[in-house]
Amino acid sequence: MIEIATMKRLVATFGVSLLVLTTACNKEGREAYVEAGCDECHGLDLKGTRTGGPPISGTRKNWDVDQLLLYFANPDSVADTDSRLTELRSYYESGMAPLKLADPAKRRALAKYVHRW
Repeated sequence: MIEIATMKRLVATFGVSLLVLTTACNKEGREAYVEAGCDECHGLDLKGTRTGGPPISGTRKNWDVDQLLLYFANPDSVADTDSRLTELRSYYESGMAPLKLADPAKRRALAKYVHRW
C-alpha cells in the first residue's frame, strides 16, 4: 500500500508535469493563432470583435479537434451545413477565410488551442 506522503508527492509531480505540458501546448497554439492572423478577427483575447469575427468561447462544446481542422481547411463547406455558422455569417460581413498555415503540426496546435475555449 502506498503511504499518504508518497501519494501526495506523486500527485504533486504529476500536476507539475501536466502544467508544463499544457503550457507548452498552449504556447505553440497561441503562436499559431497569431501567425495565422486569427487575432485580427477574433481578438488576442479570443473574445471576438464586432466587425471581425465571433468569440471563440464555447468552441469545445460544439467541436472536437478534428472537426476544427476540417473547418480551418474549408470553412464554407462546414458553414453551409451548420445552422450556428449560417447565423454567424448573417451577422458578420463575411465567413471565415480558409486557414493559411501550411504546417500540419501548427494547424493541429491551433486546433487544440482553440478547442480549449
